[in-house]
Amino acid sequence: MKPSTIANASLLLTILFLILFSIPYAGFFIMLACIIFFGSTHAGKIAKMYLLFLIIFAVIIFVLGFIEGWTDYQFPFLQGDELEALVNLPLIA
Repeated sequence: MKPSTIANASLLLTILFLILFSIPYAGFFIMLACIIFFGSTHAGKIAKMYLLFLIIFAVIIFVLGFIEGWTDYQFPFLQGDELEALVNLPLIA
């Protein structure tokens, strides 16, 4: 019978890598280093999955931004008359 600590260590290690890759500025370079140097290990596989997730997320955000930029949809609560008070607020203060 295998000990259950192996599965827990793998889960905790995966969570640790995801936190490590989420560090601003340094996490991306750590992720690239894990892909280059530890490609076939657990760290490399997690880094590849996280990079794939980032690419898919960036494509979705780009497509949604492109669609939103080409449409003339006006949000109902952002009409020009209602925003006039907010535009003049710095002049009042």
